Amino acid sequence: MKAASPTSHQDEFSITPTEARWIAKSVADYLQGERMSLRFEEPIDSGLAYRPTLIGRKGQYSVLVEAQENPSITPMVREACQWVMGQRMNGRFYIATHENANISGILIAEFKKLGLGLLFVGTAGTDKVIEAKNWAYVVSPDPELSLGGRKRDIEDALEKYNSGNRKDGLRDLCDIVEAETKALLLTAIGRNIMTVPKKAAESMDWEGRINALASPNSHANGEPPVVSPDFKHDLLSFKGARNLVGHPVDSWRLDKRRSLQYQERMTQGPRLVAELIHLDRKLRRRR
Repeated sequence: MKAASPTSHQDEFSITPTEARWIAKSVADYLQGERMSLRFEEPIDSGLAYRPTLIGRKGQYSVLVEAQENPSITPMVREACQWVMGQRMNGRFYIATHENANISGILIAEFKKLGLGLLFVGTAGTDKVIEAKNWAYVVSPDPELSLGGRKRDIEDALEKYNSGNRKDGLRDLCDIVEAETKALLLTAIGRNIMTVPKKAAESMDWEGRINALASPNSHANGEPPVVSPDFKHDLLSFKGARNLVGHPVDSWRLDKRRSLQYQERMTQGPRLVAELIHLDRKLRRRR
């Protein structure tokens, strides 16, 4: 991030330690450059004693910032993290410190566990070292889904998404669903349930494989389609998630709308994988 043009914030910080005030002022300048309205050292909730150094707001989105010379997770910061998580606040919580601060691996792991972000402030501006989680969009799949050998892959995609790499997480999940669609088609062909030549199946695109799995014309006599019309619709709908990854948006409002679609697709994807794996196992058990 580039530094914003300096603005005077001499009088806003009274409870922030003196040595951390320059950090706070730099972050305030940056947030103002992002056209956020600012509040200083105010409670985030009437039930909490904690007052973050800064609260930045843009619409319904909030950024909480605690300025510290030596980064640490105090009991009040930990309590605030739990509140942000429990409320599923649409926003992010950061610790801001200077660019030469020493951060241990143990502390970094704790930051990530709590969803805390880390900002480094220096002469070149403000940089995100750890992206904070926005709990409003964090996705947790149904723990009872049977994901077979894809469980770890899906967990990795969700962790990537929940850690702020939303496009990469969704892209990875699309790749998993597409690969399981192909695996199901090849199993059906190998069990002589479908009449599509294997070579043709290998060259099909994702939509072609979905349509083949749902078409009575692609199946051997007497065999019902492997994929039901409803499941076909769900797969084709999810396939459209690739468009969310590929097309940039040029406004905060459009990005917010797309974020809601990301969340919906990241919830839908694991369910589709579980169903594809279930159908594959069902075909493999046939004699």
